[in-house]
Amino acid sequence: MKNIDISVVLNVHSETVVSGPTIRSAESAILIAEAAGFIVERLICFDRPSRECRLYFTQPIFSLWRKLEFDIGDLGIVRNKVSTLSKGRWIAWLDADDLFSENWLVLGAQSLASSRSSGDKVIVHPEMNLVFDGYANAYTKLNQSDILFTPYYFYFLNYYDSLCMAPRELFSDVPYICSDFELGFALEDWLWNIQTIYAGWKHEIVKDTIIFKRRRDMSLVVKSSQRRTILWPVEALAIDEIAKLR
Repeated sequence: MKNIDISVVLNVHSETVVSGPTIRSAESAILIAEAAGFIVERLICFDRPSRECRLYFTQPIFSLWRKLEFDIGDLGIVRNKVSTLSKGRWIAWLDADDLFSENWLVLGAQSLASSRSSGDKVIVHPEMNLVFDGYANAYTKLNQSDILFTPYYFYFLNYYDSLCMAPRELFSDVPYICSDFELGFALEDWLWNIQTIYAGWKHEIVKDTIIFKRRRDMSLVVKSSQRRTILWPVEALAIDEIAKLR
């Protein structure tokens, strides 16, 4: 059996029909990546799914997708678990209500292949976020090497969306930290971006690629904002350490 290049991981919880466009975008991107010679693994990852969600994803259109189920209730910890069960050299995350451009997987994989040959430790992100549904916005992201990049920005906002593609071993080297809404700590992808940089990884943007980010009334981002959650205190955020995030 040939080695798998990309594991596309779809994280689901209670989504049903909203995932239709998501799957179409994923399949379009997978077909283009496969046409370019990449071997792709399809994974659906359930975490405490609703009955309707589980039934929705049993439809024949999902027959090519391997399914994993967890009873954890924390997206970051689930991603840590999935990374150990996936088979690809690289993992590409996708939330069940978002979409990405059809060129994302092929260009992201080509970028990672190039960085691997040069020995760089790289995480790649789509260039643009287009936010829709409950909120409308569009913005582009910076390469970590960009002259405008400053690590102090992380004190206020997150540079990079959780949708990324990276080598599988990264997620055991720098795992996500759990959220604890009761204690007021969340924003696991924001913190993970900081910790990966602190561990020597570089965040790069793949030009001409897009994530279409659905903003729902009860999304994790909205819940975190409503509860005024903050980042867990970690060494990388210390005032005498954060300057090293370059």
